[in-house]
Amino acid sequence: MRYRTPYPASRNGFTLIEILLSTAIMVAIFAVGAAMDNNFYRRANLSSERDSVVALLARARSEAVNNVDQSQHGLYVASSSYVIFEGGTFASRNTAMDETFPIGNGITASGTKEFAFKALEGSAVATGTLTLIGSDTSFSIRVNQEGMIDW
Repeated sequence: MRYRTPYPASRNGFTLIEILLSTAIMVAIFAVGAAMDNNFYRRANLSSERDSVVALLARARSEAVNNVDQSQHGLYVASSSYVIFEGGTFASRNTAMDETFPIGNGITASGTKEFAFKALEGSAVATGTLTLIGSDTSFSIRVNQEGMIDW
């Protein structure tokens, strides 16, 4: 006696339900992965911007401590850029010495917009906190009276 399979040989393969179910599972896995990846990208972008601002503040302070051009130095946060300036304030600066750096896309800055450091000392002329705001998180950068940059 021959063994007979319950289905004819022409029905070997996957059913429509099996294909739809496996496709739905794959789509769900990719959607969760894409959402996590996008959130990671936005946070990394904001972290990178914070690191750039801290480096610009450190550079302005370093130029003041090293008495470059026998002047104070500082950082000003404009609406779409950061400006390293030479002088006691942004308003009284030497505009020929300005260096401008763009603010990253999707990032806004609030709080203290101007930081200046005294020549030779490196202490801050004015203290304050700058907050960088992304789509779902924010970072604060503080400058105290001694010129310490804390983030």
